[in-house]
Amino acid sequence: MANNPILYRVLWVDEESDPLGFIPLARKYDLLVTRVGSWQEAKEMLLQQFEDFSAVILDGSCVLNKGEEPTPDFLYQAVREMENIFAQHEENLPWYVLSSGTAEDFSRTIQRITMGERSEMESSWGRVFFRKDDRLESLCETVRKSVAHRIEYKVMRMYRPVFDTLKNYFDAQSTNTMLDILLALHYPETHRNFDPEQNCPIS
Repeated sequence: MANNPILYRVLWVDEESDPLGFIPLARKYDLLVTRVGSWQEAKEMLLQQFEDFSAVILDGSCVLNKGEEPTPDFLYQAVREMENIFAQHEENLPWYVLSSGTAEDFSRTIQRITMGERSEMESSWGRVFFRKDDRLESLCETVRKSVAHRIEYKVMRMYRPVFDTLKNYFDAQSTNTMLDILLALHYPETHRNFDPEQNCPIS
């Protein structure tokens, strides 16, 4: 029996149903997208099911509360409240903006919401803004790659004293080997090809 790939859940906030065909495309990249039409719904899901999600995608001008109209203030409020949720869990989820980018002062809005920690995480998470008329494969590839970085960060945080010791007294290869072992231990479904003899040779 073939092994099924693990599916990483992505929370997508957009009042439109999916005219771009993003959800079936993302599935090809092992991303299971849950779309909600307002930030109110998204916030409730993050508060109740934070550990179930691997990334968040926001529309540029969406609905804050169910029954309201989309607002250009959406990104400011959603990002602020999302970062508060991250702080409660002491863990950040990679997040992105998928939008037409036609709103007034949109480039300034993107610049303001990415100041600080989101900017610092760009090397691991990739760029924040993806235009709806671009190749959505690029967004899928970026999100899929960021998930791997998040898993590595999560394991290294769980075993911080171990990795601090390795970095202080051993070489980089020792750190990488320990990370390979712990990733295979905690996430065997994504490391099925891990071979202790090959990946962790005894010198």
